[in-house]
Amino acid sequence: MFGRRARDPVAPEAFHAALLEIHRAVGVEGVRAALLRVGSRILEAEHASFFRYEPKWRDLAGVPLGGGEEIRFPAGQGLLGWVAETRAPLVTKRPGREKAYLEAVDGLDGVPPRNLVVLPVVELERLHGVAAFENAADEALGEETTAVVAMLAEQAALALARAEHREEDRKLTLSMAAAFGGAVDAKFASTGGHSRRTTELALRLGEAMGLDEDALGALAIASSLHNVGRVDSTRPPEGAGAPRMGTGGATSHHLLVGEAVLRNIEFPPCLAGVPEIALACHEAVDGSGYPRGARGEELSIGARILMVACAFDHLRFMPGGGDGARLTDEEALAHIRENAGRLYDAAVVRVFDEQRLWDSEKRRHARIEVASAVEVSLYDEHGRPGPSVENEVLDISEGGLQFRSASSMPVWALAHLVIRLPTDSIEALAKIARVVPDGDGPSGAGGWRIGVSFLWYGRTEGAGGGGAPGGRRTGN
Repeated sequence: MFGRRARDPVAPEAFHAALLEIHRAVGVEGVRAALLRVGSRILEAEHASFFRYEPKWRDLAGVPLGGGEEIRFPAGQGLLGWVAETRAPLVTKRPGREKAYLEAVDGLDGVPPRNLVVLPVVELERLHGVAAFENAADEALGEETTAVVAMLAEQAALALARAEHREEDRKLTLSMAAAFGGAVDAKFASTGGHSRRTTELALRLGEAMGLDEDALGALAIASSLHNVGRVDSTRPPEGAGAPRMGTGGATSHHLLVGEAVLRNIEFPPCLAGVPEIALACHEAVDGSGYPRGARGEELSIGARILMVACAFDHLRFMPGGGDGARLTDEEALAHIRENAGRLYDAAVVRVFDEQRLWDSEKRRHARIEVASAVEVSLYDEHGRPGPSVENEVLDISEGGLQFRSASSMPVWALAHLVIRLPTDSIEALAKIARVVPDGDGPSGAGGWRIGVSFLWYGRTEGAGGGGAPGGRRTGN
């Protein structure tokens, strides 16, 4: 091709092995990495990189062939951008002499690469990105060799499409579970945000313990739905320590309802463990828990992780004891440590303790004092918004906010909020969770402190209250 001896063609066995490696890869990043591995192996490439295509901006993003920070550039810029724009493969012995060559995009540590192969990764006219390979050897790459890698790029495009569809399905499933769990938690002021915080903490713990993608997915859904049985509850759970102290009554009732709900869901094989994990919050590793009385490794690792995460959040955020006080971090952690090997799996507690996984969650959900205003509009029994009234925000967290109001508001009422932050505006649908007199006088003479739990929030697309929130969803 380049006037020199071409390399030997690719053996059928090598092609078949490369094909299997691509289609067995897990996830979008896994497929991209597999393509670079097999392409580098066949082309004997010294450098390889994948540049993903982002259609919204019509640009490419990836780490340069020479390594370093990720770069971003428009389709059509440089040789890589030319391949993305034309969707035609490029094989060149001297890329630095090509008219479209651009050092910032195509360069390799300040010098032009040699034997550059750039392939579009296209599926049904949809561009996923381009894969670039560089080899500094003198001999040319044979046409058959590059054609084989081009075929592998086509197969990678199909695998990427499947991986992306699976990821979209996964995100939908996780978001639906989180939304349902959050709606159940919002029934009571004491449980607001519990499932969301527990899920985040359980996933951090699961990642630290090396769970794979499927196991983490099952853990996320189970954590979001572990309180689903409270959809039938008419009173909030008991105080701190409740996950371990009750043995019947309303607590057992919500587990029975939860089991009924979860058994009616047809989980795929990779999520078949969700019901067992979700219903394990009241179990104990010594067999003294309920409803099954399972012990030790009769409980899956996901269940043992959720037991610790759920208990810690319950101890920290739900009123407990005779005075209704919440436990501090250290008090909650002391309870977890003291019961390692009895209520909680000792290995899980050790990782939880040593890596201080609760610290990041505490920072994320901490209430932050912020000087801002919030427009509050209460919905009536027909779902119509009332007049909007501006109030002073006292503090805000990811799960809700507290504001000062001249007048009281009914607990459990739904409200539409527009929060005016210094650099942004946030629109939210919230539930009034707490109403207390504001300090200085009897029965609200000094106004009222009102706490709300977010059911949904997103950036506003325009000012004002009124209809249902319509901003971009941000994960709550």
